[in-house]
Amino acid sequence: MTDMKQYLNYAFEINDENGNQIDKIYGPGEIGLWLLNPEVAPMFAAIIPASYATAISHRDKDSLKKVVRIPLDIKGNEIETGKEEMVLFDAKNEQDAKSLARETGCGYLYWSEWDGARVMVIVDADNNEEWPKGNFEPYYVEED
Repeated sequence: MTDMKQYLNYAFEINDENGNQIDKIYGPGEIGLWLLNPEVAPMFAAIIPASYATAISHRDKDSLKKVVRIPLDIKGNEIETGKEEMVLFDAKNEQDAKSLARETGCGYLYWSEWDGARVMVIVDADNNEEWPKGNFEPYYVEED
């Protein structure tokens, strides 16, 4: 079973097709403004460690956004080297997101959903059970 904690200490820049920044998630425990707003963000979204080009060969580009994952040091500062291209998928549900992750050769994904509050967890793409079952690691959970 993969240790999901290894995928925790990252920030994310979410961009449109042209590379214009839509939102930024500064690190664990933070979710940005766009995803926090259910009127503009997808109800279900997955950040998948596949390139945009790879993902559009499997899904309609209207359901995808470009993402840059940025590693953080132990103090939460961005490390400029090691940035990775990823993709945000406006999924129908968690199984749809896991399916795209598997199709693109990814064993995990950052799953986010809105159900009265926004959450983001890191889940195992090969586990067919929906979180909170199976192997997962909290990235962001809205506190009351």
